[in-house]
Amino acid sequence: MKRSRILPLLCLVVFAGGCATSALQTKVAMTRTIVLLPTNKNRTIYIKFQNNALSGMKLKPLLIKKLEDRGYKVVYNIKNALYFVNINILFANNTKEKYAIKNATNLGVVGAVIGSSVKRSFKSGAISGVAAALGAAAVSSATEDEIYEAIIDISVKDKLGLMQKSRIFATARKMNLNLEEAMPSLEDKISTQIAQIF
Repeated sequence: MKRSRILPLLCLVVFAGGCATSALQTKVAMTRTIVLLPTNKNRTIYIKFQNNALSGMKLKPLLIKKLEDRGYKVVYNIKNALYFVNINILFANNTKEKYAIKNATNLGVVGAVIGSSVKRSFKSGAISGVAAALGAAAVSSATEDEIYEAIIDISVKDKLGLMQKSRIFATARKMNLNLEEAMPSLEDKISTQIAQIF
């Protein structure tokens, strides 16, 4: 195979690893919609926060502010509350390592295909496949996004004892993203998502 035909294939391997994002992108979604009956009386909420992830995520002040902006009062005696909200942070950290394994596997598959086509340049398709995967991984590791993820369980119970549960998934991604930049964005999106339930 001519060199001119090998280069496009190597480029394919590099770009299979993913492209970098220059602007911060934050997304949030809930597994199940929580629907509450509208009320104009006793708009009070008691919130219990748990942080099983032992993360530095600080949802409480943002959420309280956004609930107050929507006309609710956060109380500290559950007996005085119309709604009891339980929030449990299960995970909030960088997840790039989890995706790196998957990407390396995908790159190895593509690399093996390339390797079988360049027998004159390498002794075996298997060796060339590994070499292509490692080379592409080295390049893509410098251009891939840093991804931070948060997973939060939430339950809302009313005065009648009716409880609704859901799980919130949020991600923030950008090239060279760090924890100090990712966490405020995740906190803002998640607190907004929870406040909009009420």
